[in-house]
Amino acid sequence: MGKEWLDQLRGALLGFCGAIMVGILGFGFVSLMNLWKELILQLRKASVGSLLVSIPLAILWLAMGFGVLIGAGMVADRFAHYIGALLRPLLWLVITLLFWGVWRGRSRALLVLRLILMLSFSAIILSAAVFMCWWVSSETASVLVFFLAVIASLNVLFYSRFVRDTALKDNLVDTRI
Repeated sequence: MGKEWLDQLRGALLGFCGAIMVGILGFGFVSLMNLWKELILQLRKASVGSLLVSIPLAILWLAMGFGVLIGAGMVADRFAHYIGALLRPLLWLVITLLFWGVWRGRSRALLVLRLILMLSFSAIILSAAVFMCWWVSSETASVLVFFLAVIASLNVLFYSRFVRDTALKDNLVDTRI
């Protein structure tokens, strides 16, 4: 009888967590949408034949990237007690440099590699969205979570058009694309 406030607090916290999760997924969707636009523009300029020929080289680059990450993890594990506090930032620096190199590269193989990575990232974000919908439907405070999720989703939709267009208004970028 005296635990109603605890149930209400639990429901409010779960609703808040649901809204935060939708916000994070929304940011991921907006970022993914912008990356897909850029990739599609690059793919339109490339010929299909040259892209098909560069698939083996793209898979080789993907394997080399995973190899570098695994190697960096092994080196970091060996020298963890020497470089302790620098370990995590150095690994993030390696990951950042790998993705920067992939995205800035101009070869056809890197274009195919970007396509493979974008398909993988899209599958991850989509599965997270499906998990979020499953999680919302299983909660006891599902109406609260649902309304917070809808509000957060609408905020993401408005952000992707109005804020981005306003921010890019004075740049030399056509915001209507």
